[in-house]
Amino acid sequence: MCEISDVTKVENEIILSCTPYSGFFMDSKTLKIHNDGNETFTTTDFLLDRTRPCFNNDPPAPWIMLKTEVPESFLQIGNRIELL
Repeated sequence: MCEISDVTKVENEIILSCTPYSGFFMDSKTLKIHNDGNETFTTTDFLLDRTRPCFNNDPPAPWIMLKTEVPESFLQIGNRIELL
């Protein structure tokens, strides 16, 4: 799991930057976002890329482009991301 560290809205898409993710995530087919109310939003309509850590030993962090409508309560910094 990781947490949302930034949300960028670009036209019809949303890009999520995340904290470092411990584990391999590039083959993930399902994305789950958990909000503070213990609700879960699940989608399979997204694209993934990874950032490389600079000047530290942290694992890579995912960048996620959402290709679907997501309720605003799930697009908050600090919400947890699970990639399956």
